[in-house]
Amino acid sequence: VQKKNLNPTWAPILISFQKLCNGDIDRPLKLECIDWDSDGSHDAIGNLTISWRALQEAAGKEPITLIHPRKNVPAGKLYVMQASLEEQPSFLQYIQQGCELNFMVAIDFTASNGHPADPNSLHYMNPAVPSKYQQAIQAIGEVLEFYDSDMNFPAYGFGGKYSNEPVQHCFALNGQGFNPEALSVMTLHGPTLFAPVINAAVAQAAVMHTNIRTQQRYLVLTILCDGMILDMEATVDAIVKASSLPLSIFIVGIGAADFSNMRVLDGDDAILTTRTGHRAARDIVQFVEIGARTVAGGTLHNEDPDPLPASAEYAAVVPTSELRLFQMIDSEESPTSSQNMSPISVGNDVKQITAELLEELPGQFTKYMKMN
Repeated sequence: VQKKNLNPTWAPILISFQKLCNGDIDRPLKLECIDWDSDGSHDAIGNLTISWRALQEAAGKEPITLIHPRKNVPAGKLYVMQASLEEQPSFLQYIQQGCELNFMVAIDFTASNGHPADPNSLHYMNPAVPSKYQQAIQAIGEVLEFYDSDMNFPAYGFGGKYSNEPVQHCFALNGQGFNPEALSVMTLHGPTLFAPVINAAVAQAAVMHTNIRTQQRYLVLTILCDGMILDMEATVDAIVKASSLPLSIFIVGIGAADFSNMRVLDGDDAILTTRTGHRAARDIVQFVEIGARTVAGGTLHNEDPDPLPASAEYAAVVPTSELRLFQMIDSEESPTSSQNMSPISVGNDVKQITAELLEELPGQFTKYMKMN
């Protein structure tokens, strides 16, 4: 909208070619020019019907005449300053060309999870039913592992401490992925801070960014936590810094705590901005909340009792179906419609984690690649 201007110059419009004309350069497009009114009673000035081909031909040349919709007389001139088509590789094409997705996980070791020996604890290790922490790691890791050459996933903890040592807000776990033995040597403590873990991921992503032209790698950091964070400003600073790097952050809220500040970090309602006014270059955070373990009749159970990883019905078919998984993402096809899907039933919580990952990651990835 250009207010109080009888000869407006509009900002460039970026739109998917698919949405604009469904890929048909001769498809008729209707352009309307409207006189904006604050009370909502906008008045039509003029319109025209034109194809993308004609728009390109008119760019930088003679103006196009607008026609008044009721009087059917000339109502003004429209100058097309530029009309260009820029081809962008899809997420699938980057993957097919050898781009690696690297997985990094950070696990909440704060005392609010409950003692691991307590069946009510979010960290309770039940041999029969994986914890929500384990399920979340499996759900994301088993999707990404096919695109990580060494399949070694850096795993960190935060909010825990060794014996009488100070609390550590970013410490490495032994082994690959989630190592249950870490719970036996660490004391759950607190507080919950995200910035140290995110900054550790930023350091790795910065190296990937430097080499992005010769070796395409993209890092996915998954943070699993059970509640609010106490370093909101520092976390926002870290995310804004990370937004220009090859990094996506998936925050999984576990349990029934207050996760309101996680939704702020998600950035769907407003662009993250630091205290000094720096804005995120792109949205790189996705938050998803899954249910807690509950106790009924003295017996521990999960709200979704199926222990299978959410990604099993998807990731199991990836190597043999020529990246069918990401083809579905590119075409916006529903995974349930595929005849190639494995008939494995999984719990709703872990399904949700996988669905959020597959929905958000391609867009975050391609936006970074477009920026670079």
